[in-house]
Amino acid sequence: MEKRVRRRSEPLFDSIKHVDDQGNEYWLGRELGAVLEYSSYEAFLEVINRAKLSVANTGIAVENHFRDIPKMVSIGYGNERNIGDVRITRYGCYIIAQNGSAARKPKIAAAQAYFALQTRKQELAERHDSDIKRLIARHEFTESDKRLSGAVLEKGVHPRGLAQIKQEGDKSMFGGKSTDEMKRAYGIVNKRIPWANRAPNVVLAAKSLANEMTATNLEDYAIDSYPQIMDENKGNNTEVRKALLERGIIPEEMPPEEDTDKIMRRVAAEDKRKALEE
Repeated sequence: MEKRVRRRSEPLFDSIKHVDDQGNEYWLGRELGAVLEYSSYEAFLEVINRAKLSVANTGIAVENHFRDIPKMVSIGYGNERNIGDVRITRYGCYIIAQNGSAARKPKIAAAQAYFALQTRKQELAERHDSDIKRLIARHEFTESDKRLSGAVLEKGVHPRGLAQIKQEGDKSMFGGKSTDEMKRAYGIVNKRIPWANRAPNVVLAAKSLANEMTATNLEDYAIDSYPQIMDENKGNNTEVRKALLERGIIPEEMPPEEDTDKIMRRVAAEDKRKALEE
């Protein structure tokens, strides 16, 4: 059962907003056309169709933002007729507002301002969620790397040997490419910046899994010599890489993502701004 949001104190376009069971917000074409003061739904459909064309021209699937739905009305004697309606996302409403004439209809100008602001807020919220997911993936890799280091050093391996074990593990994951080669592929010129800062989330997850596999086996089995540990880590990276390749994911060919240090600074700044606004 959908929930309908109607509060007198809310802005006009909020008052006709609907929310489905999944929490998705949407507007109905007939209600939106009436609020925008179009003389008829047929006249408003012309604006909707222009908006659909605008969306299609950007390469975005029109049905993601405009969905034709039935609307039944009584025609007497217990009979009903489907006059049709359109379910529209916030982005769809924004494009509709951009395709309307603000000079001829003042409410169009209000819609442009409202949906532009709301669309921007949604974009920022989605980016924040994406940033947090990326920082979590980076943190999990860091923790797995620490666990691997601890397990290897517990076996009496020298730190230089640990570095070599990690580098050979990277080669096994990245199809023979060295750690330094992956840094260059990711556009990292500062030697102090780890390749993981710009690695895609799926690569970070893959490396975290390989690290955890090696650390677990070193803790549970008699894998004690340097050559054994080297083979164990290389083998685990190779197996995880195989699983990726089976799904069409080639780690070394994936484009780099935004540097996690930059993301961390942005998230910290956003959190500080929100705290000041509260």
